Amino acid sequence: IANGATLNLHGGYVIGNSAYSAGGGIWMGSYNAFNVKGAITVSGNTIGGLPNNVYFADNKVITVTGSLTGSSMGISTESEGTFTSGYSSYNNGVDPTTYFIVDNTAYHFTSVDGEAYLSYGPQGSVYYYERSWDAEKQTVVNTQKTLTHKIGYSDKPSEGDYKEVTSCGDSDDWFALGGFNDEVHEYYVVRGIVSHNTLNVLGKNVHLILCDDAKLTLSGGRLLYGDRKLYIHSQSYGASMGKLIAESGYADQVAGIGSDTEEVSYQDGHPRRHGSGGYSSSTYAQRIPAELEIHGGDIYAMGGKNAAGIGGGQEQTGCGLTIYGGKVEGHGGDNALSGAGIGGGDCGDGGTFIIYDGIVQGYGGICGAGIGGGNGRASGTIKIYGGDVKGQGGKRGAGIGSGDTGYGCNIEIYGGDVKAYGGEDGAGIGIGENNYGDNY
Repeated sequence: IANGATLNLHGGYVIGNSAYSAGGGIWMGSYNAFNVKGAITVSGNTIGGLPNNVYFADNKVITVTGSLTGSSMGISTESEGTFTSGYSSYNNGVDPTTYFIVDNTAYHFTSVDGEAYLSYGPQGSVYYYERSWDAEKQTVVNTQKTLTHKIGYSDKPSEGDYKEVTSCGDSDDWFALGGFNDEVHEYYVVRGIVSHNTLNVLGKNVHLILCDDAKLTLSGGRLLYGDRKLYIHSQSYGASMGKLIAESGYADQVAGIGSDTEEVSYQDGHPRRHGSGGYSSSTYAQRIPAELEIHGGDIYAMGGKNAAGIGGGQEQTGCGLTIYGGKVEGHGGDNALSGAGIGGGDCGDGGTFIIYDGIVQGYGGICGAGIGGGNGRASGTIKIYGGDVKGQGGKRGAGIGSGDTGYGCNIEIYGGDVKAYGGEDGAGIGIGENNYGDNY
């Protein structure tokens, strides 16, 4: 069947046919419609002796208008991508492999937002989204990528390999991400419900992929500092988006996602100070901030008492953070010496933040900004190009800007839906209590 207009197939068989070129059973062009429901069998059709049952031109889809119970259809396409529309409405919860069979074993089926998706690579391959900023068009661009080979945790990875993050029942368990091969990017995949204490990023370019409907819970948070970089990806941007919950449970001075501090010395119950406000270099070892790029995922992070939700631990600068998409929520620790929701910890600079898209919400601790600086230091640089952004300052912090007793806030807003709420003594956008020296 060479469909040049609209083909409605409501049950029946297309079996045992052959053709000279693509479409041994049914051929679909770029501008034609193919509507299906009922029990349909399209099998045993070939070109040159090879399976070729329903063939699609690039970017074409089957429109599913009813239940496909009892169906079996072989599928070939010009390229990988979603090839159904309406499938989830009539066949919700049924794996696409129940009704569709791949003609070319170089591909395999998955489900994206409830629709059937054809991916390049053998079964077990993993796709994810990488996002980038198109400065000329002022928009975020989505690119889908695929990993094809699962390897063991201790194996040295090559390009295209990935490892799986699995649960561990040991409450003291720490799981290292990367550090096996700094010459290539290293990939880690989360499927289903997974829990761990702490993930420690050791590689220079580490990717964490949250599969649809996956949930990763970290009771001890995620460490990220030094010459390391972490990318977080998802497989979609809807209700099925994978989740990450990170709470810094192993120390008060540690960010939910970000840095910690090596040593703390207390005097009369408080961290020891010297001079006009900094912490003694003999009691604190500064962590070099790392980089974090969020390309997707539903992410919630809670910092320790004196730390940011996402960013710096106590007296630690916030990581270099870029957000391209997803839902990101950070809460600073609830303490008098507190950190930002997203930014610096107590007496730690805010770092540099760039927000291009996504739902981004930061809630500061008592003295911290919602997005920006923690107590006692600068908020760093914040650039917002788009997205739905909310900053809620703690009692003495700004919504977006500085925490209590600090300086040096640089804020640039080019677009987006931005809401900022200061605490009792903080600005919505700008400075917290006892602050100065801001630029907008």
